[in-house]
Amino acid sequence: MARNPSRYDLLETEIQQNATIVALQAKRVHDRAGHDPRTTQRLAAARQAANLAALTVDALVVQAFMDGRSWGEIAAALGTSRQAAHKKYGTYVLSGVWHSD
Repeated sequence: MARNPSRYDLLETEIQQNATIVALQAKRVHDRAGHDPRTTQRLAAARQAANLAALTVDALVVQAFMDGRSWGEIAAALGTSRQAAHKKYGTYVLSGVWHSD
């Protein structure tokens, strides 16, 4: 019996798809650098993709914490220390108010 994908599974799939799109776009931009007048438009699009990725990370940190993951597990997934992850996300996760840098 196949299980229904969770919100986390769907979000993970969307993130992987977006990462692939961003990687392909970055390669295309690199291959055409200096030859395409639309480079600044692509730069703006890349910045928007980075903003989306950052928001996605924020949401996944909250979801991971709500799923019972420890700060150590969350930090490992983020590639940072437990203390750094807790400092950046702890107040938001625990209070529901985001304090971005």
